[in-house]
Amino acid sequence: MGAQVELRLERHGFYPAGGGIVTAAIEPCARLNPTELPTCGVRCDADAEAFVAGIPASVGRCELACIGRGMGWDEAQLRLHVVSGEQGPGTAVLLTLEQST
Repeated sequence: MGAQVELRLERHGFYPAGGGIVTAAIEPCARLNPTELPTCGVRCDADAEAFVAGIPASVGRCELACIGRGMGWDEAQLRLHVVSGEQGPGTAVLLTLEQST
């Protein structure tokens, strides 16, 4: 759309403790350009990531196994990230679908 934006995850944070930190660097631009996505396109890639903090890693493995079965994905598409327990307790799942458009 024309804007230069950089986002960086500094620290995870899970409800209710919170404490997550995201840093954003946004460069000004004269105007934003419209973006049209008329079709979804063909799926090129897909993966799931589970993030766990302060809880057993088995929770994240269970989440990923359920997603893998439901979506028909293999183990290479499923990634577990165990982050510092002081950033939890909690879990989050991120699904990424890459389309041709």
